[in-house]
Amino acid sequence: MTPFPLSVSGESEFTKGREGLTEWQEAFSVYINQSRWSLYQIEVLSHHFCSQAPFERAGAPGYEPCLASLRDAGLIDGDKNVTTLGVRFIAALCDTPIPDAALSLSTSGERT
Repeated sequence: MTPFPLSVSGESEFTKGREGLTEWQEAFSVYINQSRWSLYQIEVLSHHFCSQAPFERAGAPGYEPCLASLRDAGLIDGDKNVTTLGVRFIAALCDTPIPDAALSLSTSGERT
């Protein structure tokens, strides 16, 4: 996984139409979108951000690889503490607006 980009030059598919973002917000947006985080990774990171208790499914086969990926990304440290980057990642997730319009399918399968 690539380290967090400190700056972004040029326009990418992730930054088009994102006027008004600071350079840091734009860079972080690209980082989040290019990383393709799973819901399980987000759940584990959120747990270690919110709680000092052991993760209730720590025995799951995917837990240790998940921790390794979060460590490699710099979101948690070796003691399972969320880093500054991890806190910013969670803040960015919380600040992501919920879409206003819902996508629905008609009975014929066409998007409406």
